[in-house]
Amino acid sequence: ETVNHYSLAADGILENYKDFGITDIQLHVLKKFDKQFRSFYDDNSWPPFFIDTPEWGKIISLAKECTLS
Repeated sequence: ETVNHYSLAADGILENYKDFGITDIQLHVLKKFDKQFRSFYDDNSWPPFFIDTPEWGKIISLAKECTLS
């Protein structure tokens, strides 16, 4: 359910990023995160199986980049 909420919100934000005060640099970081996250959750749907994987660690790192931009 959380992923569905993310997808709906992310689509709107990425399409109208200037309305949210997002810079082009921030958009690049967000798109990078979005691409990796969507690819990841398409293949992984049960947290107990992926939470300790290197792939999930990469998603977390990308999310942190979004907050620093």
